[in-house]
Amino acid sequence: MSEENNENLGDEIKDTAKEIKDEAKSTASEFKEGWNEATKSGENKKLVAGLLGIFLGAFGVHKFILGYQKEGFILLGGTLLGIVTSCIGSLSQLKLRNLCSYDEGTPGFERQVLDGALELVSAEGYIQPLPDGELRVHIHVAAALPSGQMIGGHCEDATFLTGAFMYLHVI
Repeated sequence: MSEENNENLGDEIKDTAKEIKDEAKSTASEFKEGWNEATKSGENKKLVAGLLGIFLGAFGVHKFILGYQKEGFILLGGTLLGIVTSCIGSLSQLKLRNLCSYDEGTPGFERQVLDGALELVSAEGYIQPLPDGELRVHIHVAAALPSGQMIGGHCEDATFLTGAFMYLHVI
């Protein structure tokens, strides 16, 4: 009797697996149709590429969407890097650079140096090895002044006070 139950159970598992497989195929097909419809027009393609450029810019996904395969592969190939996923600690000096204007294709930056005890609340960005052996570090930080006021921006340089804990995801 237990052998018969085991055979029935095996058949039930196979049937359930087939149902899941068929549903996954159907969902993938629907997604593909929706994707093709969404990216059919040039405006939608630009919107999708813009959003992907914001969220996955370092990987060059947006370049592939727009048809720039060469540039996409260059970005993708250069993205053998580490992504900073979290960082906390304390700083004794922080040098920030923030984009303040963008006139006629020329960015305008404002630089600021903060001296004194700062609490490093968050850091996000990437560290990329360059062909010449140097590193490209692109990190955005949020820090708290002793008053609790928050300040942040592109970190040009920082001096750690008591240290920091950084979580780095290596790709």
